[in-house]
Amino acid sequence: MHDIRLIRQAPFAFDERLKRRGHAPQGQLIVGLDEDWRWFTLQAEKIKAEINGLSKDAGIAKADGNEALFARLRDQVASLKLDLTKKENEVASLAKMIRDKLLEIPNLPLDDVPFGKDETDNVEIRRWGDVRN
Repeated sequence: MHDIRLIRQAPFAFDERLKRRGHAPQGQLIVGLDEDWRWFTLQAEKIKAEINGLSKDAGIAKADGNEALFARLRDQVASLKLDLTKKENEVASLAKMIRDKLLEIPNLPLDDVPFGKDETDNVEIRRWGDVRN
């Protein structure tokens, strides 16, 4: 599987090497999916932090006997947990899409491999041993 960090650093170079294998460019698509994944992950982390803060405040309100504030904070936490579930589902979906894309892309040729569409375009550099019929 390809390393997403390398694609993120140089998507156009990745596409050039992929083109040498006769495949359509994928770098920008993968980088776009990765950016979406990062955004949804950040949003999920922000919601988790907000839930933690509200939960702490709810505990303080409960200890102080302020039932109205406790109920309001509890409802906010419940609402945020639903939103968190949606964000986490989106994160998981995007992660699967990225993984599937990276797995279906073939290995990239080395820079010293000559360009050609199939083995008839290959250049023979040397032979070793006897050639079989």
